[in-house]
Amino acid sequence: MNPLVRTVPRHKWLAISLLVAAVGSLYATTLSPGAYWLDSSEFIAGAHTLGVVHPPGHPLYMLLAKAFSLLIPIGAIGFRIALFSALLGIGCALMVATIVADITRQGGEQTAIGVWCGAATGWLFAMTQACWMQSIRAEVYTLNALLVLVGIWLALRWWRDGGHHTLYFFAVLTGLGLANHHYLYFFFLPAPIVLLLMRPDGRNVLCSQRLAWIAMLVCLALTCYAYLPLRALTDPVINWGDPTTWSRFFDVLSAKTFQGAVTEMETGPLDENLVIALGMFANQVSLAGLIVGLGGLLWLVWHHRGVGLFLVILFLLNLLTKSIQVIDPENPDDYGYFLVGIAVLTIAIGAVGVHAAHAFEQPRARLGTAVVWGLLLCIGGTSLAADNRSTVDLSEERSAEVLVDASLEALEPNAIVLVHYYSYFFNHWLAQLVDGRRPDVAMVQATFDSKRYEGAPYIAGIRRRWPVLNPALEDFERNHFFPEKALLALAHERPVYMEPIIERVMEPNKLDSVGMVRRLGAPLSTDEESTVRDASYWAPIETQLVAPGALGNDGRKLLAWFHFCHAALALRQSKPGLALQVIQRAKRFRGQSRVFSRLKTLALELQDLIIRAKNASHDSTEVQLELARRQAYLSEMNYVDLLYQ
Repeated sequence: MNPLVRTVPRHKWLAISLLVAAVGSLYATTLSPGAYWLDSSEFIAGAHTLGVVHPPGHPLYMLLAKAFSLLIPIGAIGFRIALFSALLGIGCALMVATIVADITRQGGEQTAIGVWCGAATGWLFAMTQACWMQSIRAEVYTLNALLVLVGIWLALRWWRDGGHHTLYFFAVLTGLGLANHHYLYFFFLPAPIVLLLMRPDGRNVLCSQRLAWIAMLVCLALTCYAYLPLRALTDPVINWGDPTTWSRFFDVLSAKTFQGAVTEMETGPLDENLVIALGMFANQVSLAGLIVGLGGLLWLVWHHRGVGLFLVILFLLNLLTKSIQVIDPENPDDYGYFLVGIAVLTIAIGAVGVHAAHAFEQPRARLGTAVVWGLLLCIGGTSLAADNRSTVDLSEERSAEVLVDASLEALEPNAIVLVHYYSYFFNHWLAQLVDGRRPDVAMVQATFDSKRYEGAPYIAGIRRRWPVLNPALEDFERNHFFPEKALLALAHERPVYMEPIIERVMEPNKLDSVGMVRRLGAPLSTDEESTVRDASYWAPIETQLVAPGALGNDGRKLLAWFHFCHAALALRQSKPGLALQVIQRAKRFRGQSRVFSRLKTLALELQDLIIRAKNASHDSTEVQLELARRQAYLSEMNYVDLLYQ
């Protein structure tokens, strides 16, 4: 048999080695060193302390990340868990390569063409921004993608060779996949079920005792979820939902409160969301790649009905995972949802070229076609690597660490700190629970996790750790509203700080005017004094963040949001000079923005009125009344409306 058509082991190992070396070198040099935004810092702190992270708890990821961080004593804990994600991402690339080589077999054997083009396809997939970004920070999406890709490989192997042992392996894998991210894995399962129903021996399984064995193996793997109530019984700091009762365990498992948060947001029409989703796919592999991939899926349906239908169903279901929710092309996690669909698309791109090469009978034509297709895949992946590296490189990203450092250093001993924005709160958790910093500080989520049982599980945990907060907690339990008066009373006994938020839950003049977290009940300062203090506070932060790579896209977006909240508070406090300084700094971080332009207009108008009021004669009340009305308006204004104008 022609060496290009039969299995060539040395080709396979060489191709795999080159793929691992190429992808691994890029992932290793762009890894996040520790603290990062989104959910990454929560997963680091959760894995390190074996906590119960946000629903559905992701027990498999917690256990594996903890084990890996113990086995690999290299660098900080955050770096180790990011390295774990990198290995999962490399595994995804290898599985893409393996699946391409498998579905392009000739005479029942893998071919050298399939192996090399498969490796090139794995390179293309690994260099997409979606895969790269999820592979260099703590996240659950690469583990989900790897489990699904192994499931695809097992399903296709069963389709080709049959065998009940493959189904048993698939059952265990299904339980593990559901124990990591059950929502995404559920969307994978209909495709292999359809494949099973397409064959008589598959349909027979559903009517035999083997189905009971399969169900038992799935349930056995699902016992990973026992980790949640068992760990919750020990009262860890990270214990969302406190799943120590059946009802709470079910709510965490079903992510009930998360579903409520999603349904409260306005979801676009499905057809519009599908168009946005396809645009996101095109953003990963280019418009040409999207067209070739979709064409490749149709070609597979036409020439390899079972395999093609399986992959098409899988692609369409993955497309729905985020399209039926709120979809945001600016959110890296949304691309994490689509990671499996992007993998299927690249598999189709690689497979269609290999099949085209195999269609030629002449060895030279076959080799020439394979070389051209392999080069196109390699060039495509290399082009993506060049385009995406500067965007995804987290090796020098320090914005989360710098902002948390600034807030912790400004706190007085034994302070109480209420942080509202979850991503910022998670980074404080990492600083305390992983790095061991400021154990004297009571770090509290400012919403009191009120969406879960009106905050009862979270409040109980806070009460056990920080009984000094009991008056404020009781106030919240009685009124179900932010306990402003109780916290102000507590501020007379010990320092209490709060992150400025856009909602007006606190009388503006009861908060200090400067800092990422503000002291409650601090002495009032003038606009000029606040402006000077603000400049002094932010100068060292800006110095650190202007370093190359120190401030990534997610950091820029969150800094813009923080500055929006800070500028709104300055206007509520009638400090236009401070507001203008905050707005100007936000533009340096994020660039021009219509929202900040509107805030600037409001600040300039207020500043003009204040100047006119100072220059007006003492017996003139018209300007004074106009200023008072404007100050009252800005104090009560709903600044969120500016985001939608």
